Amino acid sequence: MNKNPQSKLGIVDLSKFGPSVFTLTFVLEVIGGDVWSDCGEGWVELGSIIHGAKLTYQLYHGQIFEVEVVVYPHAAKIVYGNNYDWVRTWQFLERRFLTFTIRHAFPVRVTEFQKFVATVTPHPGISALSSNAKTEKTPYVYFPPLQFGERRQFARVFDSEYPLKRYIWDLIWYRVVNYIPTSYMDGLFDTPYPVYDIRHQDAVLYHVHDAVLNRSVLVQSESNINKRRQSKTDKKKFAEESNPKFDVQLSGDWILAGVGRVTPFVTTGLRLPELGELITLISTSNLPSYDDFPIFFANITNLSDLPLDHLVKNNFTHVYTRWTLSDEDWRSEQISLEKRVSNSEVNFKDHHALPLSSAAASDVMATFLEEPFCIELRGIRIPPMAQKSKFFGYDKNDRDFAIGITPPMPNQEVDILIAQTKIDSRALKKVNAVVKGEFSLFPPETYIVPLEREGICTNDINAIRAKVKPEFVIQPSKVLEAQMTLEVSFGLVGCKPHPTNLRYSRLYCLISDHNAIMAILRHITEINELLLLSGHRLGLLTGFALDTGDTVILYVEGPKDGNILRVWERTEDFYPTVKPLFSTSSNYIGRLYPELLLGAMPFNILKMFVPLSVLLGLPPIYARPALPLPARAAVLKIGRLISVKFSTIPYRRVMPSAMELKSFKLEFCVAPRPPAIIATKLPLAKTSNVIGSPQKTVSTKGHTKNDVPSEQSVSWSVEKTKQESLS
Repeated sequence: MNKNPQSKLGIVDLSKFGPSVFTLTFVLEVIGGDVWSDCGEGWVELGSIIHGAKLTYQLYHGQIFEVEVVVYPHAAKIVYGNNYDWVRTWQFLERRFLTFTIRHAFPVRVTEFQKFVATVTPHPGISALSSNAKTEKTPYVYFPPLQFGERRQFARVFDSEYPLKRYIWDLIWYRVVNYIPTSYMDGLFDTPYPVYDIRHQDAVLYHVHDAVLNRSVLVQSESNINKRRQSKTDKKKFAEESNPKFDVQLSGDWILAGVGRVTPFVTTGLRLPELGELITLISTSNLPSYDDFPIFFANITNLSDLPLDHLVKNNFTHVYTRWTLSDEDWRSEQISLEKRVSNSEVNFKDHHALPLSSAAASDVMATFLEEPFCIELRGIRIPPMAQKSKFFGYDKNDRDFAIGITPPMPNQEVDILIAQTKIDSRALKKVNAVVKGEFSLFPPETYIVPLEREGICTNDINAIRAKVKPEFVIQPSKVLEAQMTLEVSFGLVGCKPHPTNLRYSRLYCLISDHNAIMAILRHITEINELLLLSGHRLGLLTGFALDTGDTVILYVEGPKDGNILRVWERTEDFYPTVKPLFSTSSNYIGRLYPELLLGAMPFNILKMFVPLSVLLGLPPIYARPALPLPARAAVLKIGRLISVKFSTIPYRRVMPSAMELKSFKLEFCVAPRPPAIIATKLPLAKTSNVIGSPQKTVSTKGHTKNDVPSEQSVSWSVEKTKQESLS
């Protein structure tokens, strides 16, 4: 029964909030009795009571429940208040079990429920049962025939004949129920019944098999304790340490993280021999409620193929996982590497839920649209001892001003990034979505530490002598050889939030038609000029148009439902030559290049003086650092974008960053020039597909970046041709 003790403190009235449904499944081991024998269908004599137990559990503040279990040789009676039902006892190997399910519905608040710990307290023995539970009117129960697909462990039991009225009711109901929309409030509440949910049935069989096959029977041995001669205080301390209190509990954080699946309670301590095995499972519905905060949850469990020998060789003692989202920086418990065997799985048992406000949930959904969910595998190590060195010494590690390069200091960091996985989370751009699977771990991606000041000189733009992080302690080759995998499930559930901040749209396109790209660029320039005159600088269209020689990459970004729609409509005039990648439903959290808003030209028009295909065909681009790091990264990213032809919307990390684009512009681009004016009497040259290319073809054989012909030379050659034709 439900016990709601009256508290003197003020309690928030939860009756005005929507209820959440909690489904609990209990599995109890039957202790005592003679050798169990199976029975067939029909009427079975109950016999005498062989075992009993009372379960008291609390799921939330003020939500305390009691269930009594009366065990007979072939069946068990489950009593909750004035409601009861019958279940079968069944055997696995040499141990007997029974299982039942009960559901409760009451409102909860996720912020309070996350800090609450649900507990189950068992009271074994027939003496713990009430007189109402032990009283039985009929000495027989009826086992009906099993239906198709029904498991014997979860079959029904009746204490009376199946009435004709109930038979006709079920005959009609099971043919109509499939056409009725389901609701989380369907079914029985506060009434025990056999386990009907397939997910709970599978979970029961899995945990019973695990308990019987993988865990030894816990039997309290008092003989070894009595043999030791100790004082009274020592005996108390030894009893507390050797016999920890039996406890079955599960934190609200784990229950919230287990939304959409069946979660087992955690059992600690030594159970009493007369209790037997106790397994408790829980699942939820409508959690969080429609009038509560949405939550993001993540479950990180098994890590396979950890390179244990290599980690121990580098003085690693612990490993853990880390992920960040919004303002949350979550780290799992550290797992010790001592006494572990190579190629053994590491179970982090990391389950965490993050309640989000409506504004934060909207930002998270927009973030997942352009960024994958990153999980890091980190390790704690003992740093190497720094060897003492002397100035002007002659030893190997001594420092001498006469030597040009001083020996590097060893990395003294304790917390080291070992590997990471980036999971495609675009499914979470819509609420009530889950991503689950086993994902591979890869070496960490290096990045250039940004300067604390604005980069002005060429060395700053090209990141010369800039710091590159992270420093590898575990080499990437070892991470790739290990082929580590991590089991992860994460999702975003709750009521869909409405965006409160300004959102942006993005347009991607590859264009090879000269007239089309010139018309679109003029349209973008006219829009930006009008916005600058009106003072609406935040509504400017930013991005770039890059002429790679035979193709132009066009990227435009701007406020959602703003002037970017006019650019999208302008591309329709050149269909099917121009096929942009654009979605009116995409809500991006920000711009890729916000720095362009502060510049004189919010939209960059770039032209390469060397075709991109020529650069990508040079081995030094890949094999050695022939280019500055930002420019090299931009070349490779742009090459990938052209090769995939924008088949899918690229992530933020796939696009060149502002620093990389600036270095690329400095190394490979020239200012685009308008086409030269040619006399009408002269035959017109074939129009090039590149942006702003002159109408007269100029050979670039043997030229470098500084030898590109200027407009004056082209105009001069045209005037000279006119004079020759007139003479």
